[in-house]
Amino acid sequence: MARIEAGGVDPRFGTLQRLLDSCGETLAITVNASDGVDMSQVRSRLKLTPAERLQAAVVAMNNVQAMLRDRRPGDSAGG
Repeated sequence: MARIEAGGVDPRFGTLQRLLDSCGETLAITVNASDGVDMSQVRSRLKLTPAERLQAAVVAMNNVQAMLRDRRPGDSAGG
């Protein structure tokens, strides 16, 4: 406990949860959609029809597959 209080160690989630429980507190994790999200892209996608969104998803999937296929041996991306 002293090392945590002194900043000498970062507790694991389970440890943090037990400490908070013992103090009668809880930890809540929330996501704020405005932080780091380009809402203009979301809005532009929502203007598309379902068929257009599906088509865009297929194009994106094909691009990812091509990148993975063309990856050089020894690249660390993806394992």
